Amino acid sequence: MLPTTFPESNFVYTKPAGWTDEQCSDLPVFEGAYPDGTPVIVSCWRLNKEEMELIQQTGCVYLMVIGQGTPPVSLHIESPFTAAAAEE
Repeated sequence: MLPTTFPESNFVYTKPAGWTDEQCSDLPVFEGAYPDGTPVIVSCWRLNKEEMELIQQTGCVYLMVIGQGTPPVSLHIESPFTAAAAEE
C-alpha cells in the first residue's frame, strides 16, 4: 500500500531524517477537526492489484503504529468526507 494524495489533503508529513524510501515515505493528510472540535488526521492509501487480491482472500487489513501507545484510529473503505456529508 502506498499513501496517496487526495482532494482534501492539506498537509504532508515527511519521513524521519535518515530513513530510506523503503523504510518510510512522505504522508499526505487532511488535518482538521470534527464539528465538535476534536482534532482529526485523515490519510488515503492506494492498494495495488496484488494487495487487492490478498485482501479478497484473507479479508484482513493490519494497522501498525510506530511509537508507544495507540491513539484512537479507524479504517474506512470509503472517503470519510463523503460519508460525513451523507450524514448531514
